[in-house]
Amino acid sequence: MPSASQGGSEDRGVTAPPLPAPSRPVKPYHAGLGAEAVVDAAVELTAESALTSWTIRDLARRLGVSPSVIYHHLPGRPDIMWAVVERVLSTFPRAGTDLPWQQWFRTTMPDLVTHLSHHPGTVRFLSLNGPATASGIRLVDDGITVLRRGGFADRSPEIFSVLFNSTLLVGAINEDRGNEAPDLTAAALRSIAKAGPLPAGTQELQDYSVRFATDPDLRGRVASYLRFTVDLLIAGLESDPALRPEAGAS
Repeated sequence: MPSASQGGSEDRGVTAPPLPAPSRPVKPYHAGLGAEAVVDAAVELTAESALTSWTIRDLARRLGVSPSVIYHHLPGRPDIMWAVVERVLSTFPRAGTDLPWQQWFRTTMPDLVTHLSHHPGTVRFLSLNGPATASGIRLVDDGITVLRRGGFADRSPEIFSVLFNSTLLVGAINEDRGNEAPDLTAAALRSIAKAGPLPAGTQELQDYSVRFATDPDLRGRVASYLRFTVDLLIAGLESDPALRPEAGAS
């Protein structure tokens, strides 16, 4: 074994040869970026614009990564959209299933649409695709539970569907109309009016539509309209005893 005075390799140390320079710059790994961070950014973009307005490139730009990094964490845009909807639904406070069915739906449905409306596009997405997320499934189960307790028996899923879809559809229509609705409606009615004065009922509807769309508190007006929609549906259900074969059990 060579001694220190002999300058053995153990004492001198062996320096590894330098690695060849990479042929192209390597982007540093984004520590801490995962699926949750991607969804966080998508929720922010949805609140700022709408669920269908942003692209994967927009999302990547927000996160400071290339689009391929997004696909590494989530399979595609539809999966991210579902994750956004689930995130928004998960923050909605659920009403207790011990409430009477009328109160549960009067509390839940208008408030749900108002809650979703802070993230434009989520109301329409749910109305088209259904509440197929973990939080959505819990909401459905709660609604059907209170309907069964209210005596609707096997009609409960059907009735839930009518109440849920009708309220979301009204919310989605109001959301989609945006600020162009009064102008488009007025233009259409002006075209009809060329043949003569509008019929009294049509004129009343036009006046109501304009007042609705130009209300300074439009969000409050929409919420009131949603409550009115749910009240009408509930009144119809209450008026037909045949729909509640087990009403005595509630």
